[in-house]
Amino acid sequence: MMKVFRFLYIILLCAPFLAAGQNTREIGGLIGGTYYTGELNRAGHFKSDVTHRAYGLYYREAFNSRWALRIGGLYGHVSGADSLSESAINQNRNLSFSSRVIEGSFLVEFNFLHYHSFVHADYFSPYLFGGFGVFHFNPIGTLNGNSYELQSIQTEGVFYRRLSTAFIIGTGIKFKFSHRILFGLEWGLRRTLTDYLDDVSGFYPDNPADLDNTTVGLANKSIEQGNNGRNDWGTQRGDPGDNDWFGFGGLSISIRLGKNPNLCHYKPE
Repeated sequence: MMKVFRFLYIILLCAPFLAAGQNTREIGGLIGGTYYTGELNRAGHFKSDVTHRAYGLYYREAFNSRWALRIGGLYGHVSGADSLSESAINQNRNLSFSSRVIEGSFLVEFNFLHYHSFVHADYFSPYLFGGFGVFHFNPIGTLNGNSYELQSIQTEGVFYRRLSTAFIIGTGIKFKFSHRILFGLEWGLRRTLTDYLDDVSGFYPDNPADLDNTTVGLANKSIEQGNNGRNDWGTQRGDPGDNDWFGFGGLSISIRLGKNPNLCHYKPE
């Protein structure tokens, strides 16, 4: 899977620079939903309990009817909770989080069909996109009705940065309302380079006696903790070999910039 992922990246990122054509430029906006998959959401995509409204802005420059570059920003939220899991083990772990996500991205788009805002016949195309993103996150946990920034609490005794990068790949469909107004529907996944988007990755701290009460309460919320001699401290809390993902799906609306050349005689290269 990852070999295919990397291959698609090479194709998507290099091909536009080998293509030549008539550039068109657009600015647009995104509205839809963000969600996350990781230790606190193993069940799937777009679950209603963990999908949150998101917004974005972007600038797109098309080199020809097939290839385009896109620079954008995205603002959304992600969350997860063991209480929503079907696994009894995860339910007993009883952890949860929520986080704001702010992303900047650089993407390459490939249209499967010819798509050009100046050409009547090129009004519709499925497309594939890929690229890179930088995003800021800040997992929040609750204890006794109060909210805490989990990164500063260090629930696993590990310091991690709240700024990370991600590989982005996705697919969509775009269509024209007119030569000036363009629409799209898309879904994209981010394979992040952090396993702490949800503040869960490795192991419980070894000795709770070394921690303050707040850290103890946020680090270990196990329902059965202390029952029948159960002791989770020092044991596995997450899966450090599997980084977190988050996704966005929604609607895009863009406006083509600049003057429209003579439509009757215009032929894209």
